[in-house]
Amino acid sequence: MTSPMTLLQDALVSNDFAHVSEELLHQSNLAAYAFQTQPPAHLKEGLTPAFIQATARHARIRHDIHPLLSRWHDSGVRYLLFKGFHLAEFVYKKPGGRFYSDVDVIIQAEDAELAETLADGGGWQKIWTRRSSETPYSHEMFNLISDSGYTGIDAHRF
Repeated sequence: MTSPMTLLQDALVSNDFAHVSEELLHQSNLAAYAFQTQPPAHLKEGLTPAFIQATARHARIRHDIHPLLSRWHDSGVRYLLFKGFHLAEFVYKKPGGRFYSDVDVIIQAEDAELAETLADGGGWQKIWTRRSSETPYSHEMFNLISDSGYTGIDAHRF
């Protein structure tokens, strides 16, 4: 019997999810991705809600972060989006196909204080800062959560 991990690895390499159960796709956060990559003949009906939900989730996160990113840009904060949100927004065919849990951003170290200040005044709460941490060697500078509690940002220094 093939292990679930091997099934997923084979499906990702071949881009053929026909032999992977919907349950396993949901458990591994690949249901929306599988939905968008399969030809219509291979689509599994149970994946449609996952894709719609992932697309709506991305739209909500984009809505939450856009004002902050605009404030940072207008104030000269140098930042770079990367990992999940960036891939969903700019690389994948459709944003719903890329699962991610928060928005990762690299900020120039000398811009971190200004970025934090702008976030404080723009509907975000700091939940962790490197300056007040017992682990100052962390790759992160601060973590934010939107006032709604829906969207998180991890600000990295490198």
